[in-house]
Amino acid sequence: MGAELPILAFDLSLRDLVNYTEVTGDGNPVLFNEQVATAADLPTVVAPGTLTLGLAASFLSAWLGDPAAVTRFRAQFAHYTHYVGIPALDTS
Repeated sequence: MGAELPILAFDLSLRDLVNYTEVTGDGNPVLFNEQVATAADLPTVVAPGTLTLGLAASFLSAWLGDPAAVTRFRAQFAHYTHYVGIPALDTS
């Protein structure tokens, strides 16, 4: 309790978000379509909260050095708290 964790950045691409939505079955286009996101008054596409939570849990397990050390992990999601700048999908 009270430990300060190191800063870690994850590089996500639009393809990562598309793959994630396909796997989870979440077809909300604000998660992967820039035009739909901006039409919904969002600054850009939105990374799903469950993806963010999964990345946080993965980071915490790695920082602790033992995946079994995390026995409970709880989060409460706020409405559109963080926006993720994702580069456009490379179609070449």
